[in-house]
Amino acid sequence: MLVKSKGLSVFVSASVMGALLLTGCGSKSATTPSAATTSAASTSTAVVSASPAAAQAKAIKHIWGETPIQGVPTKPIALDFFIVDMLVSLGISPTGIAGTGATRVPAYIKDKVTSFTDVGERKAPNLEVISSVKPDLIIANPERAKMIKGDLEKIAPSIALSDKTYQVILDDVDLLGGIFNKQEQAKKVRADLEKKISDAKGKVKNQPTVLVVGAFDDEMTVWVKKSFPSSLLNDIGFNYAFAGEKEKSEGTADIATMTVEKLVELNPDVVFIYGDSVDKVKTNPLFKNSKASKENHVFVVEQDLWARARGPIAAGLMIDQAVNFVNGEAKK
Repeated sequence: MLVKSKGLSVFVSASVMGALLLTGCGSKSATTPSAATTSAASTSTAVVSASPAAAQAKAIKHIWGETPIQGVPTKPIALDFFIVDMLVSLGISPTGIAGTGATRVPAYIKDKVTSFTDVGERKAPNLEVISSVKPDLIIANPERAKMIKGDLEKIAPSIALSDKTYQVILDDVDLLGGIFNKQEQAKKVRADLEKKISDAKGKVKNQPTVLVVGAFDDEMTVWVKKSFPSSLLNDIGFNYAFAGEKEKSEGTADIATMTVEKLVELNPDVVFIYGDSVDKVKTNPLFKNSKASKENHVFVVEQDLWARARGPIAAGLMIDQAVNFVNGEAKK
């Protein structure tokens, strides 16, 4: 169990000229999973105009619209890994978490999340379990949770945040900092990541071309140029090699299908790869002729960290790994 905090602060919206009051945070518990789902919406998130109805009510602007939040939430539910990452970066342990498969919380932040209720799968959270927890805030992925938006809103105030790029994530952290009265911590999260990015730029030489690839039994995928991993890699000195668009058939992730032939045609200097069929790709005779393979610049990374997490803590670790890999300071 983590966090409790109270305080007061003024947040000014760029588009609205209003002051508002903001306050604290919290967490709790442990249980079971499974239920409804899917698709998408996008836009930007912003905070906030003060509600005239109650002194401590806040109107939070987010991808799904505007949601009034009374006081400071103490029992937040996180319906995706990037949301868990953002909350943990602010010192908040979620009351409920939706995971994937056997993973409820990514390993790299497991020690920061104490007790929580398992509310099912990210793409099919269990509404009954969510309701039983009696949350005072639900934070969702707008694409995964689009079809259950109305159901979630009946349970508790619900907001939707995006993980499209690391810049968007930092804006989300600012928004959450306002909701949970963690503005100073949010500023630190932003400053720390921006400094890490700035420092990394001098360590990645000659703008190597790069791809982030998922290798699985049934298919191979690649993250597109407008995505969380590529936005991060581009800004630390890499040049992302795939300019194609996200495929609708690939669900909520900003990815497209990839073949070994196409990968070799793109011929990046560096490949970061994850999945259950990594060896199959690495030993493919055609792939062995690629520049990345010949120069021993194919680096195996963790799927949870590089593909599923997409929060500020994950971003910092990805930068460390990328810099260490290309400078020969980490195991391949």
